Amino acid sequence: IFLIQTNYLGTQSYDERRVGFTLRAGYEFNEYLRQVWSYALINRKVFNILASSSPFIRNEAGTSLLSQFSQSMTWDQRDSRIYPHEGFIVEFGTDFAGAGGDVAFIRNNLNAAAYFPMERFFGNPEWVLKLSGGVGYLNSIGSRERIIDRFFLGGENLRGFLIGGAGPHDTQTGDPLGGR
Repeated sequence: IFLIQTNYLGTQSYDERRVGFTLRAGYEFNEYLRQVWSYALINRKVFNILASSSPFIRNEAGTSLLSQFSQSMTWDQRDSRIYPHEGFIVEFGTDFAGAGGDVAFIRNNLNAAAYFPMERFFGNPEWVLKLSGGVGYLNSIGSRERIIDRFFLGGENLRGFLIGGAGPHDTQTGDPLGGR
């Protein structure tokens, strides 16, 4: 059960609130392969939209109800799940929204990370180089695509950029619009 309110503090021209719950169950096939299934019901609100923001964002004002089934399959070859020093992890996820609620889409994503020990270069056994990346695609199904379902680069997932700082922007206002 959760309540998340995001005040973008000037990086985007709106704020967002999510209230809902998620049920999750998972299992391991073996030492390396695991799968997780989940269901989420989330009431989402886009508010505090600036009058000068993009028409696409202004059109997002209000609430929407997300009813979403998800699965993720993970292949984990790291030496430790908590403090990995070497190995790799690959995760494929699928979200299906549309069984109830007023949003319908299929969103797929693939994320991977590789860990390399740096001890032989720097002498410190705790130093690790992590290379990671991800790709995803959002496909709307018969409903209006919403900005809060899109992918945004920047902030925690791309250092050196503000939240939403990398990717599609409105050419008139400069507002980040996210991508499919």
